[in-house]
Parts: sequence; structure tokens; C-alpha cells
Amino acid sequence: MKIGSITRTLLFLVQFIQVATWCNNTDNFLLNGWKKYDGALYKQFGDPEKNYNSWETYCQSYGGSLATVKNAEENAFVNSIIVFGRSVLYFGLKNDGINWIWNDGTPAIYSNWNKDAAIKQPYACAYLYVNTPWSPTGCHTAFPGGICKCPVAVHCNATNPCSNPYADCTSGICQCRSGYRLSGTRCTAAVGSPCDATNGCFNPYASCVDGYCQCRPGYSKSEDHCKADVGTPCHTYYGCSNIGASCNGTCQCKSGYESNGSICKAVVGAPCDQTNGCSNPYARCTNGICDCMSGYFRNGILCKGALGSACDATNGCFSHHADCHSDTCQCMAGYSQTGTDCKAVVGTACDEINGCSNPYANCTNGICDCMLGYTTNGSICQGALGSTCDAINGCSSPYADCASGTCQCRSGYIQTGTDCKEEPTTPERHQIPVAWIVGGIIAVIVVIILVGIGIFLWRRSQYNKQTRHVTKKDKSMSQEESTNMNPTKTRQNEANGQEYEGHHLTGGEAS
Repeated sequence: MKIGSITRTLLFLVQFIQVATWCNNTDNFLLNGWKKYDGALYKQFGDPEKNYNSWETYCQSYGGSLATVKNAEENAFVNSIIVFGRSVLYFGLKNDGINWIWNDGTPAIYSNWNKDAAIKQPYACAYLYVNTPWSPTGCHTAFPGGICKCPVAVHCNATNPCSNPYADCTSGICQCRSGYRLSGTRCTAAVGSPCDATNGCFNPYASCVDGYCQCRPGYSKSEDHCKADVGTPCHTYYGCSNIGASCNGTCQCKSGYESNGSICKAVVGAPCDQTNGCSNPYARCTNGICDCMSGYFRNGILCKGALGSACDATNGCFSHHADCHSDTCQCMAGYSQTGTDCKAVVGTACDEINGCSNPYANCTNGICDCMLGYTTNGSICQGALGSTCDAINGCSSPYADCASGTCQCRSGYIQTGTDCKEEPTTPERHQIPVAWIVGGIIAVIVVIILVGIGIFLWRRSQYNKQTRHVTKKDKSMSQEESTNMNPTKTRQNEANGQEYEGHHLTGGEAS
């Protein structure tokens, strides 16, 4: 290593060791050209030319950093100390790829950009030129100067405590407590921390209200920040309170979200939360994504309803041939529900995908028509004899029925060609009712009984007659014996006997 290089290195280290203690010694800094403003010391340095990181390192060697310029008053002060000839200077502003932020991590709420300057990527740094607006530049560009800023240290001890109510004495220097940030000589409070009117809040969208830093109307707390609500002015560093909004001067619903008052509701398929929910009335926020409810089918950002589901004119219905009628998905006229779809009835326009509602029809040339072997009858297809059938369509022959899933002739009819004819009749045999037969049998029995009774009575009558005859005969014989003894009387008795026998024989023959 050359002696000159070693010398410059040693001189730099000596300078660093010496000035590292100056940051806490305001008088020494002031004697060396530093200027005091609002609790901080500022100084312009120049030569040799350095890029952004090199100037930042150089300022840190004094216990400070490249200067932050957070308001118009501070910008005017910085311009007032710039020396002509070295007036192109780096200051402490960088782009993190999204936002312009200061090197202390705070967002650049205040800015003084050249109106013609492109302040976005690929430029990541900025420079000052005396009494002119800021301009962006690449961080590797070497400039001859830089503005350094060093906060003024406030010394303290047990007998001389810190005057700021939000600062503590640490290693002999007053330092802001946790939850507070040094801003000049003030300890500004984070959102939710105690505050007063003097120190205020470090978030630009917060105010000290009732002794605490609170977000202003139109802003919502997120961790220790105040983020803008929809429709409220914002800064990209802090962003928007709504998951579906982005900052473009004001918080606006971004693509994939729809404004609903002060919130952005996610469309179907977009990230969501339970607070904002989904814009589609038939979608729900599930596992952080808006998805259609059960009974609905996603179609882009729409949720189309199944048949029978509630619907609206925007979302419509899932079935190709259904529409939203009376807020319910129903099949159109000329179409019939088959399962979860609407299929064309016979004679209606159809397509090969949806087909026809009738099981015995096919979509032919864009129209539902009955298949071969079936006859069209209105919207049904009636089957020929021997064809498959069902109870709705039935059979084409008026004398056929659908039995066991097949068209068959009814009882009393026989198939003749393609029709059912009445079966030939045979001479009718009259069948005597059983009751008549039983009655006849009973009548015969009664007749037999009566005949039997009659015969019995007749025979009894004959018996009685014979008995009388014998009795008379016995008498006759007695009389004969008596006649033999009296002839005249005998002859008379004989005459009477002949007359009796003649009468008996005549009566017997008549019988």
C-alpha cells in the first residue's frame, strides 16, 4: 500500500474518532460550519464526488446521516445553506421499490418534485439543486456534494433530568422512549400512545385527542399506523385500511374489488376477509378467498344458481336453458328439468350437449324429435308394440299398455301387424248361477219330501180300506153261516157282496 493511501486512511480514522464525539457537542459542530435548525445540525459537504451510499457513510461518520427534508420550512432552510459551485447534492431520500421513504424509515409525505421528473422506478435516489425542485437519479451516480444532518444531543443526569415527558436519560443523553420517535427536539408518539400538544404524533394521519394519538376521521389503525379508508387521501407508504383498496392519491378499490360505501368487497376468486366480505350475494369468504356458495357455480366473477336456487338478473342461472324467474332459477318455456339441467321437450330447439328431456327423443338437426319406433303426440313419444316405454309416454296403439317397461296389447286383444285387434269371440256359454243350482236342489228335495209324504198318506189310506174290507168280509162269512141257516137272507147278502166287490174292483182300477 502506498504511503499516501495509508496517510489518507489514518487521517479519515482520526477525523472519525474526533468528530464521532462532536455529534453530542453542539458548540464544536457549530464552530465547524454546522447550522442548527429545529433540534438538528446541518452541513453541506463536497468533493470528491461520491454515490448515494458513499455519501450516507460519510455523514454517518459524524454521527448523522444524509438530511431528511420533511416540510417546506426545512426545505427552505436546506436551500439557504447550499454553497454555489457544489450545489448538486444528495439528500436522504430513496425509493424502496414501491414508496419514496426517508433514510430514517419514515415515508416522504412532503415532497418538492420537479413536475417533469419521473419519480418512480427505475430511479431509486434523488438530488437537490439550489432553489429548484427535487429530481430523481440513479443511486450509483456520483455527485460532488451531500447534505448531512445530525440530531442535537440533549445531555442529562440525575440532577438535570430530561424535560421531555416522553424521554428518559440513557447514558447521559435524553432519548425517546419505546413507542416514540425523535423529531427535532420532540418525541412524537405512535398511534395509541399517550401524547401532548407539544410533541404530537409521528403518524401524519393521527392527532393527539384526549391525551392519546388517535387516527383522524377517514383513517383506521393498523398496528402503529393510520391507514386511509376508501375515498380518503393516502400515502403509498402507509397504504389503505381496506384489503381491497390501493393508494392512488386517494384509497380506491382495486381491480377485483367493488366499492360498497366505505369498504371494498372482493369479487369471486379474489382475496377477502370477514370484515369486507364478498361483493357477490351468492359468495362467501372461505379460507381467505371469495367462493360461490353451495348450490351455485362459478362463472368468472359470477355465481350462477342451480335449478330451484335463488337468483338475480346479474348472476343468472347455471343451466343453459334456465332463466331467473320470480327470483328463482327455472327452466325456460319448452324445456323440462331433468336432474340438475333443463332439457328440450319434443319439438323444441336443442343442442347435442344438453339433449332432450324425453328419453325416447334425440336432438336431430337442432330439434328434439322422437326416435325411430316412436310416434310424436304433443310433447311425448308413444312407443310401438314391443318398444321400451314408460308410464308418461305410453304406447301408440289405443289398445296397448306399458307393461313391465314394454308396449303390449291389453287383455282381450292380440297383435296384428303393428296394432292390437280385438281377440275373436267364442259362443257364449251361459253359466247358471250357483244360487240357482242350490235353490233347485232344495226345491227337488222339498218335492221329493212332499211326494214321499203323499205316498205315505196314500198307502195309509189303502191300508185303512183293506182293513175295512177284511172286516166286512169277516162279517160276510159270519152272515153266510147265518144264511145257510136262513136262505133268504143269504141270497140278499150275496147280492150285497157282489155289489161291494164290483165297486171295490172299479175303485182299484181307477186307482
